Amino acid sequence: MAHLRPATAPLRAALRLPACRWAPKRPRVGIPPVSVRLALATVAVGEPMGQQVYEHQLTHRAPVVLGDGWDVERVVIRTLRSRLPGTVRLPSRLLADSSPWLRGQVGRFVYRDFDVVHRFDLRLPPAPYPEVLTVHDVVSWRFADEARPPSDAAASARRAAAVVCPSQFSADEVSAQLGVTTAVAIPNGVDAGFFATPPLAAYHSVDAKITTTAMAKDLKSWAQFGPPLGRTWEPTKDEREKFILDKIHVL
Repeated sequence: MAHLRPATAPLRAALRLPACRWAPKRPRVGIPPVSVRLALATVAVGEPMGQQVYEHQLTHRAPVVLGDGWDVERVVIRTLRSRLPGTVRLPSRLLADSSPWLRGQVGRFVYRDFDVVHRFDLRLPPAPYPEVLTVHDVVSWRFADEARPPSDAAASARRAAAVVCPSQFSADEVSAQLGVTTAVAIPNGVDAGFFATPPLAAYHSVDAKITTTAMAKDLKSWAQFGPPLGRTWEPTKDEREKFILDKIHVL
């Protein structure tokens, strides 16, 4: 995703909390000492879509953007019987209907080795210490036919150090619906590869045919010359009369 550096601001803001709230944990065995260990918590899915691209890009780029002193690890949560790749198994349906207290205890266990958590889905159990939360929408509160949100969804969103939304509209919706005061809009961005795609055809090789609804009924269109040799070429009066004489039939 383009312009990812601003996305780290909520993570850094999460760390600027009073020291009494939390303290970095001791390094795990075999891992060099680091200042902060960050968990990027996601849900395992069978068919990746836009949200999963967003998660993958952040996971891939976060270590580079954050720099030294950070140990970034992805935590992928799947159901007990799921065959999808993941790192943690949880009874997701049971957990969704559990009390806020039980969900909090599960989060305390799942994220026990981390100092900061970026949770990408409200269905995931919340962290017991500073976390960044990504919320894409509030459809579960808006529409009755959507899945019911977890019991602690709104409360955990209000406790988050920062709530990231993909647009200002989403941020406003989250603030209004969930009572969140820390919602910030950080667009997903566009991968630079899309700007490097070669054109389908060279500019000078393309001729354009333009039509209207009325002309299309008669299978007619206007023809426009392309610019040969890479420069603009306006047809002469004779050429215009010969090739673009009013309306040209298109078979």
